[in-house]
Amino acid sequence: MRAALLALLFSPAVALADSTITGDGQVTGQVGIGTQAPQARLEVRLSSTDAYGLKISSPNGQAMLLLDGQDRLGVGVAAPAAGVDVRGIADSGDLGLLLRVGNSSSSTSSSQLVFGYSGGTYRHRFETRAAAAQNIGNGMDFFLWHATADPAALGNFLALSLEAGVSGSTASFHVLPFGIADAEVEVSNSVTTGGGSIEYGTAGTHSARRLKSRIEYLENAQGAYDDVKGLKHARFRYRGGGPALRGLIYGDAPEGVRGPGKTVVLDYRVLELEMALQVAGREIQRLESRVAFLEKSHAH
Repeated sequence: MRAALLALLFSPAVALADSTITGDGQVTGQVGIGTQAPQARLEVRLSSTDAYGLKISSPNGQAMLLLDGQDRLGVGVAAPAAGVDVRGIADSGDLGLLLRVGNSSSSTSSSQLVFGYSGGTYRHRFETRAAAAQNIGNGMDFFLWHATADPAALGNFLALSLEAGVSGSTASFHVLPFGIADAEVEVSNSVTTGGGSIEYGTAGTHSARRLKSRIEYLENAQGAYDDVKGLKHARFRYRGGGPALRGLIYGDAPEGVRGPGKTVVLDYRVLELEMALQVAGREIQRLESRVAFLEKSHAH
C-alpha cells in the first residue's frame, strides 16, 4: 500500500495538494521536484520565486544547512555571503570547518584544499602533516602547480611551509623547504637548508635595554682579535645552484662567530671585528707613544 501511494505521489500525471506520509518509504526510480524529467536520482529545480533549493532547519527554525537560489551553500548561516559560507560558534569552541584527510602520500587524498583555475586545471594545493606524539615534523605545506605536461595535475612544487622548528617550542616560515628548519624564518632552495637568498630594503634589530635581560659586558677583546686574525675566507656556491659567494665555512670559523644550525652569524662577526679594532687601536696608541718617545730621545 505504501509503495503504491509513493508511486501515486511522484507520478508526473498526478497533481495533489499538500500530502503527509507517516512511516518509511522507498523510491526505486528518479525523483523530480519542480521538474517532470529528473536527470538524477533526485533533482530539485527552482522556480523564479524560490529563495532556496534546499533548507534544513533546527527544531526552532534556525537554518542548519541551505543552498540558495544564487548557488551559495550555507552551513549554520541563513544568508550565505560566499560560494561556501560556514559559520562556527567561537564562544562555545565550535569549529567553523574541520577537514579530516590522510597525509601519508602525495596523492589526491593527502590534500586538504585544492584551488583550481579555468575549470579545474592548473591546480594548487594545500595540505597539513602531523607527526604523532611530537612537534618536529608538523607543518602546513603550500604546493604550486608545476607540471607543464599535465595542466590538470595537482600542484607538486613545494613553495612554502609553516612548520615546527628543531625543537617543540620553535616554529618556522620556510620558503622552498629542504630539511628541517632551524630558524624562525628560513629561506632554502629546495636542495640546501638555508641555501636560498633574501632581498630586502631595510632590516633592524631591537637594541633597547628594556628589551634585554642578564646583560654582561664582554671583556676578552684579545680573544676576538686572535679570532679575526685567524679567519679563513673562502669562495663557494650553495648546492643546487646560485651565484658564487664569499664568506666563511662553519667548520673553519671560530666559536665566537658560530650560530645555531651550523651557521655563521653576521652580527657576531661584526662584534668580533669591533672588539678586535679596540685591541688594534690600543696597540696603535702604544706604538705612537713609543715613536714619540724615540723621536724625543733622538732629538737630544
